[in-house]
Amino acid sequence: VGIFEKVERMIMGPPSYPVGKNSLTYELIARNITANDVESAAEYIEMLFSEKDTLEERKNLWQGLKLSRASRSPLGPVALKNRVEFFKSFSQEDKDEAVKLQKAWLADYNRAIKLVDAPGIAKND
Repeated sequence: VGIFEKVERMIMGPPSYPVGKNSLTYELIARNITANDVESAAEYIEMLFSEKDTLEERKNLWQGLKLSRASRSPLGPVALKNRVEFFKSFSQEDKDEAVKLQKAWLADYNRAIKLVDAPGIAKND
């Protein structure tokens, strides 16, 4: 863990997702999606897939991308079972905006995935 990660953890607390060898790349993908740079996110995803030689490695990477997509999305840190309670403090307008943001973010992430050539991977889920 580098100094940036140490400082970030001191300020923000531990991440809500497991840290592994692709964590930084997953974070960069999520940040590019947040910045509406779908093409750069797709380039990072393409890079990850290019490093995988076997179908099994690609399937494992695909599972990691799906988990990262869910946990790093705008509402990802809020467990589904806790969202009703979480939204109680929001106005209806803010709830609608949050849901809209979540849907748009996930749609952009899915679009980045679809831009990637990953033979043997069904990218519809």
